[in-house]
Amino acid sequence: MGLRTATVSIANDTATTNPYDFAIQSIGLGVDPYEDDDDFSTAGIILPNTPQTRSIFPAGDHDYVKFTLASPSSIVLETSGLTGYDTEMALYDAGHNLIGYDNDGGDFLYSRVERTCSNLLPAGEYYAMIYIYDGILPEYHLTFNTEPCLPTEIPQAEYEALLALYNSTDGVHWTNHTNWLQTNTPCSWYGIHCAGGHVTEITLHGNNLSGSIPAQLGNLSYLTGLWLYDNQLTGSIPPELGNLTNLTELALYINQLSGPIPLELGNLTKLEWLNLSRNQLTGSIPSAFGDLTQLQGLYLFRNQLTGPIPAGLGNLVNLTELYLNENQLSGSIPPQLGNMGKLERLNLGVNQLSGPI
Repeated sequence: MGLRTATVSIANDTATTNPYDFAIQSIGLGVDPYEDDDDFSTAGIILPNTPQTRSIFPAGDHDYVKFTLASPSSIVLETSGLTGYDTEMALYDAGHNLIGYDNDGGDFLYSRVERTCSNLLPAGEYYAMIYIYDGILPEYHLTFNTEPCLPTEIPQAEYEALLALYNSTDGVHWTNHTNWLQTNTPCSWYGIHCAGGHVTEITLHGNNLSGSIPAQLGNLSYLTGLWLYDNQLTGSIPPELGNLTNLTELALYINQLSGPIPLELGNLTKLEWLNLSRNQLTGSIPSAFGDLTQLQGLYLFRNQLTGPIPAGLGNLVNLTELYLNENQLSGSIPPQLGNMGKLERLNLGVNQLSGPI
């Protein structure tokens, strides 16, 4: 593609010189590889740091492109090319609402649409439309660059853990996802509570989370409460949750979690309330639960747990409620349970326990 110049001479039979020499510029257009891209439905994808060479032809042509941001980001979309042409660019969100426009912000009369982190674009899908006011544009270049906007309130590792939670549990279909991935201030996101520059609580119960719990949650080392109950979570409980050594409450009940209870949960020595009930957990109750001496409530009922009740549970001298009912536990009831002097409620029913009480 591009302009080609030829010199044309016109003379008559008696002329000794040619009084009519002039140049003709031919358009020389090749095939635009991105056509058809004339509306939102046919918009082609543009990737960061991957310039595209395009044309606007015939007159009235519009070029549409689209791109996706995985997190709140800055962006630059810019046209460049032959002098003497005036491009215009419009930016739209996923709903085709106009959110940006530029005429001559680039070099010469070309266009540049820019959003910095002080005016970032939320995560999502976007479209750009490029056109010229009049005529055709034989050739121009379109470039797209983007950078994620770093969080301003919490460390990057904690920010990435929240992004992983949103993406792993189909955040776009949560009942409430106010501000999630719309800003780089995650302490304003629904269900996120912060203190001292760290995420301290996540309260997303009953919010239509579906999918798996991401291992990256184990990086939220200042977390004291994690409430993800009454959702549609599947898969196993990540052993990385055992890194959350400041956790006092962990509530994952009324989900569809499966697999064994991670032994690493025995590291959570500050836990006061642990509720994993009404899932599809299998395997045995970890003996390391006997180290959770701050526990006041332990709820593992309505799972598929097997094996004996660990005698070490007798170390839980602060426990007031113990519900292990509706599993497949076997063996005898450990006499050490008698050491739990604060116990007020005990339910071991609907199991396969045997031997004397």
